[in-house]
Amino acid sequence: MVKVACLSHAQGVVDAVNQVKSQFNLDFVFNKKADVEETETLVAQAQAGGADVILSFGIPLPSDCGHAHPLVIPVEPATFGTRSAPERSAVALMLRSVELFARSFTMARRLKATKEAILENAMSGIIVVDERGNILHINESAKSIIDCRDKTVIGLYLLNVFPAFEKEELDSVLTKGTQLFSSSIKVRTGTLIVKADPIDCAGEIIGAVLFLQRGKTTPKRLSRSQSEMGLGFVAHQRFDDFSYSSLVYDRLVKQAKAAAYTDAPILLRGEEGTELLSFAQCIHNESSRHGASFVEVECDAWTMEHIDEILFGEKHAHEESLAKKCIVTHAEGGTLFLSHIERLSNELQYRVCRLIKGQYILNGDSRSRPADVRVIAAACQDLKELAAAGKFRSDLYYALNVLSLEIPPLRERKEDIQSWIEFFFDYYCEAYSKPVILSKGALRSICAYDWPGNMTQLENFCQRIILMTPHRSISEAFVRSELDKTEYAAPHHAASPSPAVHRNKEAQKIVEALRRNRGNRIKTAGELGISKTTLWRLMQKYGITEDYIL
Repeated sequence: MVKVACLSHAQGVVDAVNQVKSQFNLDFVFNKKADVEETETLVAQAQAGGADVILSFGIPLPSDCGHAHPLVIPVEPATFGTRSAPERSAVALMLRSVELFARSFTMARRLKATKEAILENAMSGIIVVDERGNILHINESAKSIIDCRDKTVIGLYLLNVFPAFEKEELDSVLTKGTQLFSSSIKVRTGTLIVKADPIDCAGEIIGAVLFLQRGKTTPKRLSRSQSEMGLGFVAHQRFDDFSYSSLVYDRLVKQAKAAAYTDAPILLRGEEGTELLSFAQCIHNESSRHGASFVEVECDAWTMEHIDEILFGEKHAHEESLAKKCIVTHAEGGTLFLSHIERLSNELQYRVCRLIKGQYILNGDSRSRPADVRVIAAACQDLKELAAAGKFRSDLYYALNVLSLEIPPLRERKEDIQSWIEFFFDYYCEAYSKPVILSKGALRSICAYDWPGNMTQLENFCQRIILMTPHRSISEAFVRSELDKTEYAAPHHAASPSPAVHRNKEAQKIVEALRRNRGNRIKTAGELGISKTTLWRLMQKYGITEDYIL
């Protein structure tokens, strides 16, 4: 129902409105007699009361009232009778006109709300422009696609915001009413598919609607060897895909690019969840071996016997099938990436060491074969310490350590977190057809978190909140509640308890609380009156492991 406020110069008009207002489907904010000096205050009251229309019977209103909400309708005294004896029928006629307007106003308001809901929830980017090409509306998806999230663009000329769009095509749509179907536009982040339709109102072009979608990327033509082996042996990531701001990461990427130009083995070191695999793929694609295969073996996923057969062939297979099933053979001329190399048995460490030196023997065969394979290995434990303790072959450590790169954890490069969040949101919002956004407070909370599981944990968390949020805009409160539920499961490594646990009262207190809560860190942190992140740091400091707790 439309809300109406009435201001009159005479009490007779007020009385006439009171006599007839019950006949109309209008909600009266007030109906008052007013002097000229009171009008500004009463207009403010009408606005505060949510009035959609102000009817001014014979009272001049401030000059700026007609240019803002609510709508002001001035009524001259001659329209509704004399000052002393206003005609009730004239007042009723005026209110009938307002009621008719109210119906149109309500319908327009509903249509506007419906339009905005459709625009904001569409997966496609949508931009609406007027007949001059100035932006009337742009949804969040379009802002993301053309990279203008933090800018106010309403009222700006389209080509000033989206210069990649051709002026000739825009002019053709706006002046000739031409429909633009599936135009492909190259931008910095890839290819956009743009469709534009003119808005035709009774034969007059009053604007246009643009629909934007990211083009589907097609893989580059593969070399013959890659085509034969299938996509499982292709490295997809490149250094250009990385998004970062920190100097330490910039320095690391430059070192990795320099290392890529050699054929020497590379040792990548980093905590669980850091970008070890990504760096290995990028190094391969930056190297002269980029046209050959990239083969990954996760040494922590299988038994040693199975890894032995994966790398060097089945022990009882025929010689012809040995080479076909052998990963080392598939990696010929390319790169072999060994993740968690510290998990390999002593025997497999020796065979990998021989492979690095250019020789290998297939299982079930006695001949030594030449190998042209570049080995990139990744470790989450300190191989130097393991070698000193006799738990890792020193000859393999020295062979791998020709070139070594250490990937810092996210907590040491927090300035990179926001760009990765934006990357994951762009990817998963499109993948799940769910265009949600983060509030500023939510973004701050995610960036402030330490992320003990590093990039893997951050990616999974972004994916989780996109899927779980009940609203289009993800609030800070929602992010905090989800962070409280986040329990990072550190990888299990058998280890003896740190001596600090025996002699430090704080460590003993933590262990006792963990035991009471059966290792549940959320409950333990609550009992100790600290955050879960602080608890994790203290456990790392004192070497408190699950084995020792339970």
